[in-house]
Amino acid sequence: MSTPFKSTDGSWVSINEARTHIQQYQASNQYQENNKVKAIYYGKDKLESLLAQDGCMGLRAYFGLRSKNGKNLPALYFVGCDEDGNDMLEASLVLDLGRPCPTDCPPKTKLG
Repeated sequence: MSTPFKSTDGSWVSINEARTHIQQYQASNQYQENNKVKAIYYGKDKLESLLAQDGCMGLRAYFGLRSKNGKNLPALYFVGCDEDGNDMLEASLVLDLGRPCPTDCPPKTKLG
């Protein structure tokens, strides 16, 4: 590892840049293969619980598939990550079971 993982890692992008990448995904075969899942909602309290772990510098999201109503839907599995880049699994906190869009979509969004 070249540098420690920090709580400031990541970068902000403009709404327009995000929209462009989201639209590219939604026009792709991958979007079709993922049963047109656009987004997944996770509650603030769950995310804060992961971040509140001692030594947690941020979150890592693993991609996975979950079966729902006979369809494989994309899923994200969030775990805390320490400054060395290690997954923090001792507390057995792995977040899943977000609310996918569709069906739980925002009434209006500029992102797609």
